[in-house]
Amino acid sequence: MSLDGYIAGPKDEMDWFTKNFNDEIGEELLSQRAQQDTVLLGETTYKFFADIWPEEPNTDPFAKHINQVKKIVFSKTLTFAPWGQYKAADIINGNTLEEINKLKKEPGKDIVIIGSANLIQNLAALDLIDEYQIMLEPIILGGGKPLFLNYKDPVDLQLSKSRAFTNGAVALYYQPIKNT
Repeated sequence: MSLDGYIAGPKDEMDWFTKNFNDEIGEELLSQRAQQDTVLLGETTYKFFADIWPEEPNTDPFAKHINQVKKIVFSKTLTFAPWGQYKAADIINGNTLEEINKLKKEPGKDIVIIGSANLIQNLAALDLIDEYQIMLEPIILGGGKPLFLNYKDPVDLQLSKSRAFTNGAVALYYQPIKNT
């Protein structure tokens, strides 16, 4: 996410993130991925990822991980979500609250959302986000696709972990404070 809260630029560009990517960030992301066995994607992110990751060699650790884990796409329009030579992604187009609660009860590792701002916003509105993992990049975009939009109520967060990188990026881990 950019310092001003965007996950993509005004034309959905993300090259600003990849040009700042380094080995430290790669290590951090891979350590997160080791704890995860299910990836949730919105339709737009799925289409972008499905064109790239299945074609990457399994020598790329991120490609190897995302190609092998369970992928679930939230879409009202897709009926099939192929993933190259790998198992197709499952599609959820029904009751999001019910489906996520079912997923959370299944045995396994953590569930992660990659990108997919609209999906994050929808799940946050349903109080289904257990942790926000944000890679804050040292750039101000001045416009684009915001990560946090249309929240009707404030969401109090508690910082559980952070890590600063030599390129100026900061990994931030926040857990929502449940108000009882």
